[in-house]
Order: sequence, then C-alpha cells, then structure tokens
Amino acid sequence: MNKKPVTLRAFRINQISELSTEDSSLISLLQQVFIPDSIVQDRRMRLNEVEDEEDVLPFFRWNTEQSFVFGMVMRVLKNDITQGIPSDLYDRESFSISDIDGTEGMDTCKSFYYMALNESFLVTNLPRNLNVNRVETYINYLVREQRRGIYNFVPVMTVPEGFPLSQIKRIIVGENISLNASTENIGSTIKTLSREAIAHLLGENPNITELTENDIIQADLVLKFRKKPSEMTKEEYERLLGQMTRPLSDDRGISIVTKQNRKISGAEIRREKRVEVDTTETGRFNEVNLMQEMELFITELMRE
Repeated sequence: MNKKPVTLRAFRINQISELSTEDSSLISLLQQVFIPDSIVQDRRMRLNEVEDEEDVLPFFRWNTEQSFVFGMVMRVLKNDITQGIPSDLYDRESFSISDIDGTEGMDTCKSFYYMALNESFLVTNLPRNLNVNRVETYINYLVREQRRGIYNFVPVMTVPEGFPLSQIKRIIVGENISLNASTENIGSTIKTLSREAIAHLLGENPNITELTENDIIQADLVLKFRKKPSEMTKEEYERLLGQMTRPLSDDRGISIVTKQNRKISGAEIRREKRVEVDTTETGRFNEVNLMQEMELFITELMRE
C-alpha cells in the first residue's frame, strides 16, 4: 500500500467570552451538535449572501468515549459542472468524498481538509498558507446556538530543547508580515507606525518617503518584557508565542533574538508533526489511518 506525507498542525483551544462567566469546553458543545440523527444539511455554512460558496462537514467520527472527534471540511462552490455534489447527499447523515466522484450535480468541491480535536487541542492538515481563522469561523458557526463566547485556536509553540529562557533578549515582528483577514487593521497599523518612525528619525524627505512606500527600508516592531523571560515558566512563554503568532498567516514574520544575537524564526518553534498516511488505490487518504495519527499527536500534546 502506498503512503503519502502529511503535515499536522497543532492548536490550543481557547474560549473568549465577555457575555458569560460560564466556561464550557468546545468538545462538550460539539457532542450536542454531532449526534447520530443529524444530517449534512445542518452542517452547511454559507460564506456570504452574494456568492454561492460554503463550508460543509460531510462526516464526523467519535471515539468510544466521545472525548475525541475527527472529520473533514469541504469548501463547496455551487452551480459549477466540473465535479458535482448531488443535493440529495445533504439529506444524509454523512457522505464521503468517494460519493461525489464522477457525479454531475450542481455543486463543486473546491478543496477540503481534515481536523480532529479533544477538550484541549485541535489538529489539522490545513495547508500552511491558509490561516486557522478558516477553521475557527466554521467551528464557531456549528456551535452558534450552544456557545456563550467565541473559541479560538492558538498555535502550539515549543521552545527548543536546551534553550534557556534567560537567553531571550527580544521578539521582533517584521513590518512586511502577512496577517489574516480579521487582523488586517493590525498590519496596516504596524506599517503606518513604521513609516512614521522612519520619518521622525530621518526627517520628511521625498527620497525617504519613496523608499518607505516601496518597502526598500522599514522599521520593525520590537517587543520587550517587563517581566524577564527567565522568570516565566516554559509553558507561559510558549503560550505567549502562540498568541503572538496567531494573527500571522506566515509565522516566519516573527523571530526571537537571543543575547548572543541568534535569531530563531516562528517556523522553527511551531509545533507540527510530519506523518506518513496510507493511501487507497485512487490516491486518497486512508481516513482511519489519518484519524489515528491525529489522535496520537493530540495524545502527545496532552503529555507535554
């Protein structure tokens, strides 16, 4: 049997609520939504009122204790003839990607990804060039009637072994970073501050203005701590790094600088796992194998 490499990304599940002091785990709310008699139609989320594009979860699988759930999310475009999803499939409790092979329905599956989560962590094979905001939006939509706040997924970061926190000097966020759609205003603010800082230091000059507008020179955002990193626990620091990289669509835009001026990029401390997953004769994933790999990764995260 052939195998295909898969990169699994890890995120910590946080609840943000200003409406209620009630702290409900996301998995407990999904237990109310992902029930045996629910149908695919209940799990459709239209992206906007103008375009016929939506996210849908065609199936889910619980473990025996219902403490872990696995599923696939499809991005679907309606009114296209290339690869169809017959409308009657939405009336089923579930369907698989093999059910839409060769059909001539009214919808098209543009892309899909897998995800799994338990009470504390979410793991997904969502491509690196896509921000986890896509997953957050869809999951929060599914539990919209049950939740009392918003759930977000913070990247799990791991400080390299043998790297003492006392050696951390500062964290730099570059001006040319790319942010996800929900935090674009932060990106424009950083860019504006960068240009204002350069103008203040070098004076108003048409040549300088041209250089900043064309991103030939830039000023970076440097973060320092009131509390020394050496006084923080490893877990506190890793959570901080996760929160800082969450708005970034490319975590290479952040770097840690040591007292020896060594730079460590966000990509180096991002918690990921590369696995080999069995494939079928048609090249599709063995979903049982992928589910087990995701469950194993979450187990590892729980033990760290």
